[in-house]
Amino acid sequence: MGKGLALLNQPGEKRRRRPRTVPASADWLSPKQAAAHLGVSVTAIYAACKTHGLPHSKVGHSTIRIRPKLLDAWMDDRSSK
Repeated sequence: MGKGLALLNQPGEKRRRRPRTVPASADWLSPKQAAAHLGVSVTAIYAACKTHGLPHSKVGHSTIRIRPKLLDAWMDDRSSK
C-alpha cells in the first residue's frame, strides 16, 4: 500500500467532505455574497427567492446563484413601492 492511501485511512480521523456548494463567479453571487451586497441576512435572501420573486438560478438540488444586476434591479423595484 502506498503512503497516500495509508494517510487517508488512519483510524480515528474524520473523513473530510468536499464542499457541496458551487463556487460563485463574478457573474453570479452566492446567497451569502448577495446578503453582504444588500446588508441583509442570508435567511432573508433565501426567503426573497422563495416568496418574494427574487430572480435566481438553481444549480443542483439546493444551491442557488443570483446575478448582481438582477439583484439590484429587484431591490430597486421593491424600494419604489
